[in-house]
Formats: sequence, structure tokens, C-alpha cells
Amino acid sequence: MRKILIILLLSLTCFSLSASDPYDISLFFSPSVSWGTGRADFSSLENGISARAGANFGLSRRWEMSAGATSSLIPVPFEKTNFFLEFSVSLLGDRTTESRVSGSPFNIMMSLGGLCALDFSSGKYVAAGPYVSVTPFVIGNPLTGRRERLLKTDMGYDALNNRFFLVFSLISLDYYVRGSYRDYF
Repeated sequence: MRKILIILLLSLTCFSLSASDPYDISLFFSPSVSWGTGRADFSSLENGISARAGANFGLSRRWEMSAGATSSLIPVPFEKTNFFLEFSVSLLGDRTTESRVSGSPFNIMMSLGGLCALDFSSGKYVAAGPYVSVTPFVIGNPLTGRRERLLKTDMGYDALNNRFFLVFSLISLDYYVRGSYRDYF
């Protein structure tokens, strides 16, 4: 089951990246806090602080794909890491117009993704499953070169452990390396 999920996630990532030229690319960083049943590893990270980093690839005017990793900072730094792949859609308007005209500066994002968690101390996969996330406040767009995502909430199901999880992220900072004002002016 674990190998099949990893192969599926890697295949989707490679296929998505090669399917078309992305509209825009951004790098992101986000601190996040876990409550309740915790992140993907329910045994030791029921409550804690973690950091998420990765890249966003604009697939169309409304759709984007995010790939990255979330690693624990507290209680034990970098002991457990989640690798994720998610597809997001902008609900209030286009993220970008692929021109000098800016996309919607205020938006709401809805995402569907999958994750697998690795415990580096034991070398085992400790969780895997789908999740849905909502980001109610998205300020900025690719043309401005920067975007802030506020109050992102991930809700998902860990299929390996048969449990649900909830992750809350106060802010995520996106810095565009392609598709920003630098490419058009």
C-alpha cells in the first residue's frame, strides 16, 4: 500500500510537471500548528509546531499545483516529515491572466491533495492519505511577485492509521520566481 501510494504521487507529480509549461512558479514557506489528532503522525506529534516549504506551479489561470514537505520543529526538530502534493483552485477569480494585467488580488483557495509521512528515526512510513484544505484569505497574485495565504486549514484522513487529522497554518508566504512583474516589464 505504501509503495503504491508513493509511486502514484511521484507519477502524478512528474506527469503534471511535464504536461504543460506552467504559467507561474513560486516558492513558499509556512509555519503551522497542529491540534487535536495532530499532523500525519498521530503517535508523537499530537500537538506541535512545524514548518512547510515547497513550490507552487500555476497550471492555468485558476488552477495550481503545490508540492513540498512539512517537517516538525517542536518537540523534536526534523524527526518526522510529511511530503505532500495538492491541487488548488481559486474560487473568486483568476489568479493570473498570463499578461501585464493582474489577476484577482483577493481570493479564496480550495485544495485537494495527498500526503505521506516519514519517520526518519525509524525509516518507516507512518501515515498516508488524502486531505482537503481551505484558505479563506489569499492576498496578492503572481504579477505582484508575492502572495500571502492566511488561516489555511487542512482536514484529512490517515489511511494507514485509520484516523483523521487537522492542521492550521496562520500565514504562508509565496515568492514568485516566474510569472511576476519582472517577466512583463
